[in-house]
Amino acid sequence: VVGVLQNCRQLTYLNLSANRISDLGAGSLSEGFQPLGSSITFLDISGNHFGGDGAGRLACALGQCRALVHLNLSGNRLGPLGAGALCGALRECLSLSHLDLSANEVGDEG
Repeated sequence: VVGVLQNCRQLTYLNLSANRISDLGAGSLSEGFQPLGSSITFLDISGNHFGGDGAGRLACALGQCRALVHLNLSGNRLGPLGAGALCGALRECLSLSHLDLSANEVGDEG
């Protein structure tokens, strides 16, 4: 998937929900997001298996997705550390109007 993403510079909608993406997979996936920073507007990575480590790896790439409007990360295992990493990166996503972090055990710390 990463190799394909790197060549799809006009991609605006990507749904990778429920694909059993692990922390390692989330890190690999973040490499594919680099060229999509100016085009992707909808991203659904819900219902996968990555946690705080994967979220941290994704955070850097997501911070480059300046056109992102909709981001669904529900049903993963982000925890407070993963949520914190994402929040820092998502400050750069000024177009973001929908963010779903439900069912991630973020707690009060996140």
